[in-house]
Amino acid sequence: MDEITFNPNNLSRQVESDEEYEAILKDLKEKLLLKYSSKQMLGYSGRQPFIPKNLENILEPVRKAFGGIKNVAGKRILDLGCGGSLSYDFPKRLFEPWFCRALQELGANVVGVDNRPLNDKEEFEHYNLDLSKPEALSIFPDESFDGVNLNSFFDSPDLIHQSFDPSKTHQINEKDMKNWIGAQIKRLLKKDAKFVHLVDSDRQDIKKDLGL
Repeated sequence: MDEITFNPNNLSRQVESDEEYEAILKDLKEKLLLKYSSKQMLGYSGRQPFIPKNLENILEPVRKAFGGIKNVAGKRILDLGCGGSLSYDFPKRLFEPWFCRALQELGANVVGVDNRPLNDKEEFEHYNLDLSKPEALSIFPDESFDGVNLNSFFDSPDLIHQSFDPSKTHQINEKDMKNWIGAQIKRLLKKDAKFVHLVDSDRQDIKKDLGL
């Protein structure tokens, strides 16, 4: 791959004011609150209305990467470790796929991938794949994404549990896993694509660990 033209670190110039961003965010929160508290939408009854308080933190890297939150419309964005099954339990609801849901509402063609299954009624494209396997992302063609998000995946309880699960047919080595996921990210991104948020649970940048 051409290392000169492939530079997702280049952030786009902002094209929306803070006032515009706040208005978009307010409208988005209202839509998400209405839709994802609905038993008709997701097949869960008795769920209290909920939107993560850190939604702004989730979306700010998107705004910086694409030069404005509304610029994600029509972009195909991959979210690795997007979050899995729905729950009645409040703490677990923080780990539902809010990034994908938000970008879907904003008009992006977002693709969520997680080790855990997602609810079939989620509107965005999603896959239940074992990301501890080198071939997991081979289902996607080369240069098919405009951006990638990978937030705290390597610190997820599910992955840590898998690492010590004696029933697994293959051992998980985090360094090797980062190497092959990094190689797959390079393969999957278009040359003008953007890194959205590649961080660990302490918000430390992990691009170098991924070889990016």
